[in-house]
Order: sequence, then structure tokens, then C-alpha cells
Amino acid sequence: MLAINYNPSFPRRLRNAEHFSLYSAISGHFRTAPLKPASLTGPVNAFLQAFDKEDELYKRSAKQEETRHIKVTHEKRRTSYVALRRCVELGVYSEDAQVKEAADTLMEVFENYSNAYYAPMNEVSALVTNLIQDLEKEKHAPLVALITGAEDGIERLQRDNDAFIELYVERTVSEGDQKSEGTLSSARRQSDSKLTDVIFDINACFRANELLPVKDPEVSASLGDAIRFINSFIQKYEAIYARRNPKYRPAGKDDTQPETPDGETPGDDGIPQLAISAQAVVGTGSISGIGVHMSLQAVNPTAFANILYPDAKDGVMKILNPETDTFVDLPIADFLFDSDGTTPIGLLVDPPAANVFFEKPYYGFGDIQTTEVLKDGEILAYLTGVQYPATMID
Repeated sequence: MLAINYNPSFPRRLRNAEHFSLYSAISGHFRTAPLKPASLTGPVNAFLQAFDKEDELYKRSAKQEETRHIKVTHEKRRTSYVALRRCVELGVYSEDAQVKEAADTLMEVFENYSNAYYAPMNEVSALVTNLIQDLEKEKHAPLVALITGAEDGIERLQRDNDAFIELYVERTVSEGDQKSEGTLSSARRQSDSKLTDVIFDINACFRANELLPVKDPEVSASLGDAIRFINSFIQKYEAIYARRNPKYRPAGKDDTQPETPDGETPGDDGIPQLAISAQAVVGTGSISGIGVHMSLQAVNPTAFANILYPDAKDGVMKILNPETDTFVDLPIADFLFDSDGTTPIGLLVDPPAANVFFEKPYYGFGDIQTTEVLKDGEILAYLTGVQYPATMID
């Protein structure tokens, strides 16, 4: 008999965006096609109210995610601070006695804010604000005007400092609101609970109507449409999740384990392990790392495509840097494709800037037995057999 195939624990496995999209589709169906019989109105409304709360917190959480580039904004501000300071320092070595005297005086001002580069992000805001105010004082402004580029440097630092403060305040307000109004995870649990109630009631009502000597055609049509609609979306998101965890068995399926493709071995934690070969470090030799990539080709492209494509895009590969004995996150730049340009067979990974992590540019990470591919903090797969030869193309 027709029924919604639903595992109540399944939604907890979904990422926030997936959970929101699934429930948004289901709530949209309930809003546009009210269910019959009328006894379902109460449970459906309870679910819709719970999802409205999740909707509000999800969008706020998404907005908060947008401010996570606050560290990038802070680094940009620090760069502007260094640029301005260096500009004034150059004046100290000027042949023009007037410029040299002005630079010496302004460097004394900078010494009062020497911690502006190393202080915590929120403290830097105040230090930079006070520094700019000092430099713009009546006694210092004429001195600034004598040094080429100093006025532009102050404007740049002011602009970058204002940008950081705006993001920092926005994030602080968002976090405060979320603490007072509940968390997204608690809203998700409430939505899950209410949807489970609705699905139980839909299945029960549909079954009861089908067993009647004379079925109510409106109930059959209303609930039949809802069951088919919800099943289609549940199957869609089960397939998405199964790509990340092949051991997952959808509701209503048997518990036999799927065949393990060549080159893929599920670990003890259920996360697949993919074999990788034919690695290389290639590029322009630029000290900034521009144009340099590591290529990783899968032993079994089919297993790779089913598990990592397209979810790994914009994720990271976490590997060990032997020079520092610390783990480094390498951004995944793109996928490798076969000759027809359509079938993904591996990854292109951006190595870190040589002047940040290595004394010598890209003399390889050495042999790596196992590494991780992550997206939004979640491990998608382990890569095994990875080697990076000491290759550098200038």
C-alpha cells in the first residue's frame, strides 16, 4: 500500500542547507495543497510553525556565514597598516631634511600604536582609529602632507578599518540574537519532530481510508499526492547523502551492504577511502604560489565521481606539513576531467604560498599515507597512497 518511506533519524544526517531545502519543499506543498481529512490541519500547522522558526534561524545563520570572511578583512586592514608605516619609514631616509624631520616625528606617533599589528582583531579597531585621529591632528597633518603617499595610505587604512568594524558588529549582533532566540540545531530538532508526527498521521489516514468499504476519493487524491511528493524529495536527498556515505541504507531498503567499488574501502567510521595515484606539483614557480597546482588522479574514477563530485568543490584537503609537523588545509581548486572533458577523474589542489610554509619553494611534502577531504567541516572521504614528488617547474 502507498505510504511515505521515512526514517525519522535521516534528517539529522543532512547538512543545514540540505535540511532547509527538503523541508522548504515539503512545507510548500502543505501550504499550496491543504490535506484532507481536516484532522490533519493541526499537525500540519504545528510543523509549519516549527519550520518557520527554522527558516528564520537558517537565514540568519547563512548571513552569519557571510561574515566569516572577517579574518580576510582583518588581514587586509593589517596590510594597509604596514603599508602606511613603511611609507612613513621611507621618509626617515629622505635626502630632504624637512621630509626626514616630518617622518621622524610621525614615527614617534606610530610607536604609541606598535601593537596594532599583533593585537586581537577587536582591539586593533580601536588602535587604528586612535592612530588615524593622531595623524590627522592639526600638528601632524602638515607633516603627513610632506610624505609622498602617506595621505592615500591613511585613507586606505580608514576604509579597511571601517569595513572590518561593520562586519564585526554585524556578526556580534547576529550571534547575540541567535543566543536569545534559540539555535538552528534546536529548531531543526523541533521541525524533525513535527514532521515525523505529520508523516505518521498521513500514513495512518491514507491506510484507514483505503480499508474503508467506500473510500473517500478526495482523501485518496489529497494524501496520495502528498505521499508521492514527499517520497520523491526524500529519495532525492537520500541519494545526495548516500554519495557521501555509501553504507547508508534508505528507509524501506534491505540491510545488505552495497558492493565496494575498486579503489574505495569504507573505513571503520563509514567514511569511504579512495586510492589516488599519479600526483605531481607543477606550475610557474612563483613565490606567491600563483599558477601552481597539485594534481591527484583517482585509481577508480567511478568511485571518485560518486563520492566527491561535485561536493568537494571549494572544499579543502587536510595534509601534514613535515617541516612544521602541523596540518595544512589546501583549497580544492577544481576537478580533473578525462579527455572528453565531462567525466571527473581527480582533483586539482592549490598548495600554500611557499614563503608562508616552506624555506624552499615546493620541495614536496614527501610521502603521505592518508589525508582527508573536507567540506564545511565534514569529512567527505579519505585519500590513501598519496605521494608528492619534489617537482617544481620554473
